[in-house]
Amino acid sequence: MSQPADPSLATPAPAGEGYAIAGMVLGICSLAVPILGPLSIPCSLVGLPLSVIGLKSRYRGMALAGVICSSVGLVFFIVAVVFGVILIGFFSGLIKSIPPN
Repeated sequence: MSQPADPSLATPAPAGEGYAIAGMVLGICSLAVPILGPLSIPCSLVGLPLSVIGLKSRYRGMALAGVICSSVGLVFFIVAVVFGVILIGFFSGLIKSIPPN
């Protein structure tokens, strides 16, 4: 007679746990705009979908934190780029208005 299989081996791990943790970590990294600079945008773009996938896991809180942090990091980056373009336009106009010697 064969013995029954161990029931703990038969149950698969809940899907999305690793995605929730990875999404949260990448979301937190995306908030470090002054330190990471341009690296924050890939962290936001990768962390957001991972966190959304992770919302189906038991680590829903971590996944929600990842969604929020990734979204805020993405918005911060877009605002920083727009502000930089405005500053460059302002200072280039200011330099052109200085009369030559």
